[in-house]
Amino acid sequence: MRGKYVPPGETISFFDMADLIYDRDRHRQMDDENADLGPHELGLLRPDIVRYEVASRVVIERLNVMGFSYKTAVHEYAENKLSGAGDKEEVEEWIKENIPLLRASVIDYLDAETHDYNETFFGFDWEGGIDARALLALALDCANEESMVIFDLTDVLIGEYTDDLNWAEYARERIRVRASRDSPTIVLTEGKFDSRVIRASLELLRPHVASYFSFLEFDVVKIPGGVDRVGDAVRRFSAAGVANQGCGEIALG
Repeated sequence: MRGKYVPPGETISFFDMADLIYDRDRHRQMDDENADLGPHELGLLRPDIVRYEVASRVVIERLNVMGFSYKTAVHEYAENKLSGAGDKEEVEEWIKENIPLLRASVIDYLDAETHDYNETFFGFDWEGGIDARALLALALDCANEESMVIFDLTDVLIGEYTDDLNWAEYARERIRVRASRDSPTIVLTEGKFDSRVIRASLELLRPHVASYFSFLEFDVVKIPGGVDRVGDAVRRFSAAGVANQGCGEIALG
């Protein structure tokens, strides 16, 4: 995957700044050796100066935490190939027939001496419709566990497209923003009566937006009500970095 100005989203969201390797001495040496070249020409030289690099087994574990285990990735891939038209049995049958062939193809790709990075994503014909992390989870299950996953940032640094290398965190922030937009707005009320009244009012007066709100189930979580408790809950949600679009504090007088 290539990008100049914007981090390529999910593709690098599993890296951390601790995975960044920056050979500043090599960078300075290259500048001295090629003083007659501009930033763009220097970038085309593509020396391995700055990159995210981490063991594949670490990436597998991080992807699992993100919800992209090999099992879920297989099902997501199958459902994408069936365009969401298959039921559970059809998905399982597709997996049984096609995943062994897919694995063999990916292994052949990973074992090849040369690759065309512009046309495929680790051997997958990827035209969208599936999260890149799912494809990566599938590929990593076929790779040697001692292999490394590398994202090269040399071009964007030397080409002066950016001077800030924390692309992985930017990618995660973009994902969080998108998740916030897709998640229901959390409404915290003073007590369960307020919650029931407001929920019922929404369903009656604004049924077309009612499903976009989520209410705290007091009977389920067994927490006491009260304005002080609600304020504390809002602060806790905020401090925990909840990805939902917003938290509202409502009291009926």
